[in-house]
Amino acid sequence: MDIRKLLAVVALGGLLTGCGSWGELTTAEKIKAIQEKAVALCGYLPQATSVTAMLAASNPTVVSVGAVANAICTAVIQWNSGDKQGFVTSCPKVNGVCVEGKFIKPPKEK
Repeated sequence: MDIRKLLAVVALGGLLTGCGSWGELTTAEKIKAIQEKAVALCGYLPQATSVTAMLAASNPTVVSVGAVANAICTAVIQWNSGDKQGFVTSCPKVNGVCVEGKFIKPPKEK
Protein backbone atom coordinates (compact mmCIF):
# COMPACT_ATOMS: atom_id res chain seq x y z
CA MET A 1 0.00 0.00 0.00
CA ASP A 2 1.26 3.47 -0.89
CA ILE A 3 2.36 5.42 2.22
CA ARG A 4 0.10 8.34 1.26
CA LYS A 5 -2.92 6.03 1.10
CA LEU A 6 -1.97 4.48 4.42
CA LEU A 7 -1.64 7.90 6.08
CA ALA A 8 -5.02 8.90 4.64
CA VAL A 9 -6.63 5.74 6.06
CA VAL A 10 -5.07 6.39 9.47
CA ALA A 11 -6.20 10.02 9.43
CA LEU A 12 -9.73 9.08 8.41
CA GLY A 13 -9.86 6.41 11.10
CA GLY A 14 -8.78 8.93 13.70
CA LEU A 15 -11.38 11.43 12.58
CA LEU A 16 -14.19 8.90 12.57
CA THR A 17 -13.31 7.41 15.94
CA GLY A 18 -11.73 10.31 17.76
CA CYS A 19 -14.81 12.13 18.93
CA GLY A 20 -15.26 10.41 22.28
CA SER A 21 -14.75 12.35 25.46
CA TRP A 22 -12.57 11.28 28.36
CA GLY A 23 -15.51 11.12 30.73
CA GLU A 24 -14.44 9.68 34.04
CA LEU A 25 -11.53 7.61 32.78
CA THR A 26 -8.52 7.17 35.03
CA THR A 27 -5.08 7.91 33.63
CA ALA A 28 -4.39 4.18 33.30
CA GLU A 29 -7.65 3.71 31.37
CA LYS A 30 -6.79 6.61 29.04
CA ILE A 31 -3.35 5.14 28.34
CA LYS A 32 -4.80 1.69 27.64
CA ALA A 33 -7.50 3.15 25.37
CA ILE A 34 -4.91 5.13 23.38
CA GLN A 35 -2.66 2.09 23.06
CA GLU A 36 -5.56 -0.08 21.86
CA LYS A 37 -6.69 2.56 19.35
CA ALA A 38 -3.14 2.96 17.95
CA VAL A 39 -2.84 -0.81 17.51
CA ALA A 40 -6.24 -0.87 15.77
CA LEU A 41 -5.33 2.05 13.48
CA CYS A 42 -1.81 1.20 12.47
CA GLY A 43 -0.57 -1.85 14.38
CA TYR A 44 1.75 0.22 16.59
CA LEU A 45 1.83 -0.26 20.37
CA PRO A 46 3.21 2.89 22.02
CA GLN A 47 4.89 2.52 25.39
CA ALA A 48 2.80 3.67 28.34
CA THR A 49 5.54 6.12 29.35
CA SER A 50 5.36 7.81 25.94
CA VAL A 51 1.56 8.07 26.10
CA THR A 52 1.73 9.47 29.63
CA ALA A 53 4.20 12.14 28.52
CA MET A 54 2.03 13.00 25.47
CA LEU A 55 -1.02 13.45 27.68
CA ALA A 56 0.96 15.67 30.04
CA ALA A 57 2.06 17.81 27.07
CA SER A 58 -1.49 18.11 25.65
CA ASN A 59 -4.52 20.22 26.43
CA PRO A 60 -6.87 17.66 28.02
CA THR A 61 -9.99 19.57 27.01
CA VAL A 62 -9.31 19.15 23.28
CA VAL A 63 -7.60 15.76 23.19
CA SER A 64 -9.42 12.50 22.56
CA VAL A 65 -8.33 8.86 22.40
CA GLY A 66 -8.64 8.90 18.61
CA ALA A 67 -6.74 12.16 18.23
CA VAL A 68 -3.75 10.96 20.26
CA ALA A 69 -3.71 7.54 18.56
CA ASN A 70 -3.97 9.18 15.14
CA ALA A 71 -1.07 11.52 15.93
CA ILE A 72 1.03 8.56 17.10
CA CYS A 73 0.26 6.54 13.97
CA THR A 74 0.91 9.45 11.63
CA ALA A 75 4.28 10.16 13.28
CA VAL A 76 5.54 6.56 13.35
CA ILE A 77 4.32 5.71 9.84
CA GLN A 78 5.94 8.81 8.37
CA TRP A 79 9.12 8.15 10.34
CA ASN A 80 9.33 4.49 9.31
CA SER A 81 8.55 5.23 5.66
CA GLY A 82 11.86 7.00 5.37
CA ASP A 83 10.14 10.37 4.94
CA LYS A 84 11.88 12.20 7.75
CA GLN A 85 11.16 15.68 6.39
CA GLY A 86 10.30 17.93 9.27
CA PHE A 87 11.99 15.65 11.80
CA VAL A 88 15.10 17.13 13.35
CA THR A 89 15.62 14.45 16.00
CA SER A 90 16.35 10.75 16.00
CA CYS A 91 12.76 9.69 16.78
CA PRO A 92 9.20 10.47 15.74
CA LYS A 93 7.54 12.95 18.09
CA VAL A 94 4.06 13.97 19.15
CA ASN A 95 3.73 17.21 21.11
CA GLY A 96 7.50 17.23 21.55
CA VAL A 97 7.49 13.73 23.06
CA CYS A 98 9.51 10.90 21.52
CA VAL A 99 7.14 8.10 20.50
CA GLU A 100 8.61 4.84 21.76
CA GLY A 101 7.04 1.46 21.17
CA LYS A 102 6.85 -1.19 18.46
CA PHE A 103 4.79 -2.41 15.55
CA ILE A 104 2.99 -5.55 16.68
CA LYS A 105 0.93 -6.13 13.55
CA PRO A 106 0.65 -4.68 10.07
CA PRO A 107 -1.74 -1.74 9.59
CA LYS A 108 -5.20 -2.53 8.28
CA GLU A 109 -5.54 -2.00 4.54
CA LYS A 110 -8.80 -0.57 3.25
